[in-house]
Amino acid sequence: MHSTGPVPDRASDLEVSKPAETHVEKLRRQQTQTEIDPVMDKSIDRKCDLHIIPWLFGIWLFAFIDRSNIGNAKIDGLTEDLGIETGNKFNIALLIFFIPYILVDVPSNWIVKHVKAGIYLPALITSWGLVCTFMGFIKSFAGLVICRFLLGMFEGGLLGGILVYLAMFYRRHQMVFRIGLFYCAAPLSGAFGGLLATGLAKIEHGGYNRWPWIFFIEGAITTLFGIVCFFTMPNTPAGAKFLTEEERFVAMIRLKEDSHGATTTEDINDEHFKWHWVRMAFKAPQTYLCSLAWICLLIPLYSFSLFLPSIVRGLGYHATKAQLFTAPPNIAAFFTVLATSITSDRIKARGPIMVIGSIVAMGGYIMLLAAKESSVRYGGTFLVAVGVYPGSAMIMGWLSNNLAPHYVRATGLGVLIALANTSSFVASFIYRAQDAPDYTLGHAVSLGSLVLCLLTIGIKVIASKFTFIFIMVYFSSSLAAAILSFAGVVLAAPANELGKPSFKDASAAKAAQDSDAPVPKIHTISLKDLKPFSEEQADPSNITESLGARGIIGTDDRVVWDSQEYPYSAMGRISGSDGGSCSASLVGPRHVATAKHCVPPSGVTTRFQPMYFDGERAGGSQATDVITMEQGDGSCFQMEDWAIFILADRLGDQFGYLGAKTVDCDAQKDKPIFLHFGYPGDKGLEKSYRQEGISVKRCADCTPGGPLETDADGIPGQSGGPLWAEEDGAPYLYGVLSGTSDQGSGFASGNNLVNAISKARSDYP
Repeated sequence: MHSTGPVPDRASDLEVSKPAETHVEKLRRQQTQTEIDPVMDKSIDRKCDLHIIPWLFGIWLFAFIDRSNIGNAKIDGLTEDLGIETGNKFNIALLIFFIPYILVDVPSNWIVKHVKAGIYLPALITSWGLVCTFMGFIKSFAGLVICRFLLGMFEGGLLGGILVYLAMFYRRHQMVFRIGLFYCAAPLSGAFGGLLATGLAKIEHGGYNRWPWIFFIEGAITTLFGIVCFFTMPNTPAGAKFLTEEERFVAMIRLKEDSHGATTTEDINDEHFKWHWVRMAFKAPQTYLCSLAWICLLIPLYSFSLFLPSIVRGLGYHATKAQLFTAPPNIAAFFTVLATSITSDRIKARGPIMVIGSIVAMGGYIMLLAAKESSVRYGGTFLVAVGVYPGSAMIMGWLSNNLAPHYVRATGLGVLIALANTSSFVASFIYRAQDAPDYTLGHAVSLGSLVLCLLTIGIKVIASKFTFIFIMVYFSSSLAAAILSFAGVVLAAPANELGKPSFKDASAAKAAQDSDAPVPKIHTISLKDLKPFSEEQADPSNITESLGARGIIGTDDRVVWDSQEYPYSAMGRISGSDGGSCSASLVGPRHVATAKHCVPPSGVTTRFQPMYFDGERAGGSQATDVITMEQGDGSCFQMEDWAIFILADRLGDQFGYLGAKTVDCDAQKDKPIFLHFGYPGDKGLEKSYRQEGISVKRCADCTPGGPLETDADGIPGQSGGPLWAEEDGAPYLYGVLSGTSDQGSGFASGNNLVNAISKARSDYP
């Protein structure tokens, strides 16, 4: 074939046609030679903050609400309805959550890469939202355990997944602030959950009353939020529709530079799993030091979030106020987490903030342990909240900053979360029912764990001077010592401290605790000191709200009565530091009626405990004064066997109080309209019993209206218990039990008792 044109003499003469360079390729070439444009850099951060953080905040908010709402349900009747109000079954239900929560951490972090975080995280929240919803239907302890296990299984992969997800979008020095932005939802959940539970617990519909609606509504909200997240959360920056094409490329480049060339987000999609990465994470000393420090922080944090409603209830507030009063400490913690996260990223320091927070929280626990005034102890909950919550964001950012590439970070964070959550084995059991209302063991263990946290942070700061072997020895020995110490406290405790406290031991413990309490002053009055009362001066309180669930057990005339509804909320036990006790009832804001022979001897302190049942559970108050009457002789001896104790605190404002009247023998004799409440000695003095259908058989002749002879059952321990009846829907005290025999029981009663109550209300408002 002949050529039709000149033949080039060398290959270089051939012309090559190049396609035009795209803007992205030009940007890619420029980014390999120059620094990232700071304007675009800030634009990426701003867009990620607006399109990612709000969804992570919501996920973490609902995660903490749904794991902690069992604490709100507890004080609104869950334990009573499931029959687990005594013993440690409730604590076991709390613990069950953390078993799968710990086990799924590491494998879940590996799964995030393959399933895609934008799908995996919404799937988790939707799943546990459904579990939380179905918790409202449970009828047994077994059902509660199963639901808590499933809840822990689905929540277990969340935190590590969020941290790995954040590391796909932000550089290391930006992590703590972003972690703080979503983690501040944890304390906010306590505030929001408490307020929400207050309203939901009032719902009674379809055979489900009070606590089930906490699970129904909160679980449904979580499920709907999870479904929305499927459509709003990108998997990686490469697929983020809210970023331009140029911004997506820059987002990947800056992560590569931040990790010193270890990986890019684009590489994450192609990176293959290698056991080498796992070994690197397990060999990193910071993995174990951060884990131990976080264990020490999570013991107070988990126990605080789970038991804050019970702690506040123990300060003397009824269920509704206890729910509401959990909000302020958590709101304070919310703003503290935000402030410390911003500060930490700006000064690029984690350890000092954790140290300060631990010291502040220690001060809060000291107030809870040492203070007597409820207001001071409530103030301690604020210090605990603002002290323990910020540390978690610091630790997670601390470790995430120091681990790369993806599988090393994913494994290390999984190990951190798994080890740290072993703290739940302690946190779930240190606030025991028998320690209410002061919870000394729980506060003391939390305080001790914060001390160990300070030591661990100190070693972490100077860890470069220590060998890996030394750090491992310190980690394992500290963890073992903490576990053995806690086990020793529990296993070595007398049996009555682990189950239902014995009367004498419980009283002795309370007496020792209140050794600085005042000895009540006894004021003996005579007839000339009394004035006729008006009906208004002896009216009952107008409290009608229920303070808890009702349970009735028994078949005889005296049945166990574990009601916390008014007027039973105003009835309880009065105990002396010498170990003696009697039954009693509130008859005014600070005023308690009981038998005179229950007044302790000189030098003995006295405490009234409303709704006492197998231990003090509602918060009590010390007596400061006692009003008694000169007694008559012979058949009239019982007439004036009454005493009015004056309390240091106005418990009647919280729990209500009875009015007072005299019996109209012409109209009320032989009618089974009266009731009696007390703590019988033949039943152990620890449980309250009620008898109804009581009739007055005889009104003594010496003084109109008293003493009363009735057909009520009675035995030592019930002395001082109220004989009462309702009139026009309001409860009135008609007498206090003085003595009993085969023929019946006698009650101190009459005009003098009612006049004395009126005088006490006037003289000691």
